[in-house]
Amino acid sequence: MCTSTGLVLLSLCVAHVLLYWTAACLLLPRGVHVASIYAMHKHSAHRVLYNQLVVNLIFLGPIAPWLASSDMGTAWHVASLPAVLVLLEAAFYVAHRAMHAVPWLRRFHAVHHEWHKTLPFSALDCHPVEHVVCNLAPVVLGPVLLRWSLPHAAVLLGVATLNTVWAHRSGAEASHHSRHHLDPRGNYGISATTDRLFGTLLRVDTRE
Repeated sequence: MCTSTGLVLLSLCVAHVLLYWTAACLLLPRGVHVASIYAMHKHSAHRVLYNQLVVNLIFLGPIAPWLASSDMGTAWHVASLPAVLVLLEAAFYVAHRAMHAVPWLRRFHAVHHEWHKTLPFSALDCHPVEHVVCNLAPVVLGPVLLRWSLPHAAVLLGVATLNTVWAHRSGAEASHHSRHHLDPRGNYGISATTDRLFGTLLRVDTRE
């Protein structure tokens, strides 16, 4: 990996940290202070930062030159976006369901399921193995296969990050993913569509 690509990747990882924590802080319940949340969940916050600054660089480092070498234009990125999103949804569903079905993977996923009621910053509070398998690999699969550029792949990662923070926001007990935290027997997908397709959809009580 050349120096310029490495610097771009490092900058993107720092931007990812800022995006994630800004969104997480903005979605905290009213009256809840960041300092008090950090004091209560310091270990979780450190685990998230490790995933973002260390695991991201280790995993994305070998992939970044391939993405940086792409010469595909904007029209290609727009045309291939549906395929990228389908690959993301399918890959996340398979990875997440495997985290519950495969015993040795279940051990890693148990870290994230320490959160029965989620907070915004708990979205990336997980074991590094899960971070790679569930949070990074599904997102970059489409861009790698369809020759997306590094900036476009970075935007996709940013949008995916905001989506997972939103899914773990406080007071989201009636959401698709937070229902999974309360009952891990279903709702493995990002959206309800894949779960409905494979018969793993759990009903969400919108009265909560």
